[in-house]
Amino acid sequence: MPVAFVLNLTLGMILAYAAKDRLNAHGAWSSPALQITALFFGVVIFPFAIYCHVVHGSWASLYLVDGANIHVAWRIVFALVQSLGLLIGWVMSVKMLKLLGDRKFLIATCGVGMFGLLLTLVFSERLGKYGNYLDWQGERALPLWQVKLGYVLVLMALAVAAGLIFTAMELHKDGRRVRSLQRLTTSTPSRFISESGEIEES
Repeated sequence: MPVAFVLNLTLGMILAYAAKDRLNAHGAWSSPALQITALFFGVVIFPFAIYCHVVHGSWASLYLVDGANIHVAWRIVFALVQSLGLLIGWVMSVKMLKLLGDRKFLIATCGVGMFGLLLTLVFSERLGKYGNYLDWQGERALPLWQVKLGYVLVLMALAVAAGLIFTAMELHKDGRRVRSLQRLTTSTPSRFISESGEIEES
């Protein structure tokens, strides 16, 4: 689903901004920032995408194809591609932060998020109706809030918001540790910081 991919891209950029001190110091693959983000990906984003594509394939594909005709293995692949928007946003944000600086990066993040909302509006009719592919073609699809999926999506959105806030807070705390250790090493040249954030004697 292109809408979810762009929104996941935005989430990845938000998390990268929260981890900017760690990323600027050690890059996109640094520990523990990458593990914290990967946990959010593996526990929240990817399972939700699998649920939507495997259980509600036609809706997840915006009724562009008949989900019943797509093998479950391909549905999982589509869910993975959709979810990878988070990690793509995370990785590309490292260079963007260095090139643009904090303020312009935030503007870019808002721009990507607004594009995601625009896509949501463009596909709102398809997103707001639920049924199988034939129901959609025959204009028999029900409003989303009249079926169970509508309430499930509300719970999923709350879970994503809670997970995003928790993950961003953990990344921000890790960034503060990086800043404090950097200040400490500038005042004690005989020491250096390992990638894990520990101070080691030279």
